[in-house]
Amino acid sequence: MFKVLFLILFILFQLIALLVVLNGDKKDFPIRFFSYSLLSISIFLVSQIVLFDFGLIANYPFLVRVISPIMFLPAPFFYLGVLQMINPGFYIQKKHLIHFLPFILHSIELLPVFMLPLEEKQEIAELMLSEKLGWMSYGYGLLPIVWVDVVRFGLMVSYYLLAWRLIFVYDIFNKRVLKFEAINFWLKPTLLFFAGFQIASISQYSVYLTYYFTGLYFYPVTTLNFGVLFLTLFGFILHFFSGINIKIQHKKTSIFDNPKVWRKVFNEPQKHFGDQKKSNETSIDKIILNQTFFLNPNLRIADLEDELGISSKQLSDEIFFRSGKSTKEFINSLRIGFSISKIEEGYLEDFTVDSLAELSGFNSRITFYRAFKKETTMTPSEYWEKLRTA
Repeated sequence: MFKVLFLILFILFQLIALLVVLNGDKKDFPIRFFSYSLLSISIFLVSQIVLFDFGLIANYPFLVRVISPIMFLPAPFFYLGVLQMINPGFYIQKKHLIHFLPFILHSIELLPVFMLPLEEKQEIAELMLSEKLGWMSYGYGLLPIVWVDVVRFGLMVSYYLLAWRLIFVYDIFNKRVLKFEAINFWLKPTLLFFAGFQIASISQYSVYLTYYFTGLYFYPVTTLNFGVLFLTLFGFILHFFSGINIKIQHKKTSIFDNPKVWRKVFNEPQKHFGDQKKSNETSIDKIILNQTFFLNPNLRIADLEDELGISSKQLSDEIFFRSGKSTKEFINSLRIGFSISKIEEGYLEDFTVDSLAELSGFNSRITFYRAFKKETTMTPSEYWEKLRTA
């Protein structure tokens, strides 16, 4: 009865993750990373019940250890989700592939098992089912599965702590880089889910290790652990369905997020540092008001540092907390804002798009098109055509 109940719960949990993965917008990568993490957990949990508790591994011996590497994925996906939440300009780079190295190494380590003939896998599957916790004793690769799981749990806790470190360093709850509903619907519940899941998992694996080495099995602790896991999963599922329409959005905190303010700034007379008041003006305000900065196609970050008198880290931190963008993305956004104001003035009636790109501070037409489409989802020509036909 309890096995069936948990199976239903795990399948619901899996459907939630699939729903978010399949329907997630491209701009909602933090949701996708979290859903990939939840999906990999749910695949593992469902497979454990179906294959071992219901004994189906004997009918499908080719699945021996196939699911095992998947459990090295939830922790890095969760960490990357938090990383993108605090940095909307984040995207997967080659350096981030190191987070998936344990998954790759464990897959390689299991190659001797994967390459076994089906008859031998059938024997291993039957041995796994013949003993209590037989999956801990049979069918491992180059390393005993016990120690592989110890490493896995160690990494899981480490990633969770790293995620909390990011949250504290960026003070995400107080500085409101994200909208209120994003924090309350996704970040806090996911943090609580992973806390409950890890506590129950690590505690239960301690029970398994005790049995593996001593033969003693603590049933009351197992009941408590599965109770925690049940409440964690059930609470997360209820929470999800209570607010399924809420999507994560980064809070718009900079003036270039508002086209009306864009036009106001870019249509005002050009201001220079000598004319600016030094009272409460931030580095971002200075960059926005001084068009000679962002319209310079040869602008370097070092030039901004020298002129503003701050380090590159201070500059990037201020830009990020005000706009949610990297310094380069911020400059390009200002350039696109300028180009939009020129298009709306009728610039393309007399001049070419190439001329507009150069006027807006871009060195190439391709870069201009890419940046313009990223900000508006249209090309400059399409934007102009839309204005003309409006």
